[in-house]
Amino acid sequence: MLSFTRWKATLVLMTVLATMLLAAPNVLPQSWVDKLPRAMRTHMTLGLDLQGGVHLMLQVDSDEVRRAMLENLRDDVRRVMRDSRLQVQNLGFQGNAVVVRLREGQNGELALTELRKLPQMIGGAFSTSGQYDFEVSRQGDTFTVTATDAGIRDKISRAVTQSIEVVRRRIDQLGTTEPVIQRQGIDRILLQVPGEKDPQRLKTILGQTAKLEFRLVDQSMTPQEA
Repeated sequence: MLSFTRWKATLVLMTVLATMLLAAPNVLPQSWVDKLPRAMRTHMTLGLDLQGGVHLMLQVDSDEVRRAMLENLRDDVRRVMRDSRLQVQNLGFQGNAVVVRLREGQNGELALTELRKLPQMIGGAFSTSGQYDFEVSRQGDTFTVTATDAGIRDKISRAVTQSIEVVRRRIDQLGTTEPVIQRQGIDRILLQVPGEKDPQRLKTILGQTAKLEFRLVDQSMTPQEA
């Protein structure tokens, strides 16, 4: 038969009692919990598997991000032409590029010099990636400014980062504890809200977030396969 010294038995008993007191708010009715001292009202945070909740996969609208990127580029090209006092015959889109054609007799070298100021190094001026968001080419009086694949990916990645912050602020409005908000792949955000009982309310709140659309999670597929 095991025997304990009195101080060890007392320590074990105090530990058991403390554990029971800390666990009490998780098993007692809420009306009882409200009568406990404030320091003892803390509930253990249960995960999605224990208390249920909402499990959503959000996806940034990549086409919308690309479209906005090209529209901004078109505006920049138009501004460059205007500031350089160059007359434009045509200005429009062609795939992932903005194409501008000068009127006859305009200074093509000036146009090329100014347009080459538009591309920016991905990751900032001190980046070592060596990749730019745009490429500029010329054929006669026609100039093409093309959004690179790396530039589009970077734009989408930044849109996801911004969307995560927006989602986090909106979820905080619900007063939910310990939500899971994680980037998944290139353009997706995994959202888990333990304890949330109204998925539609959550979708309504998040539906105000720009450049996001909802995708139901297929548990049989990985984010890479989806």
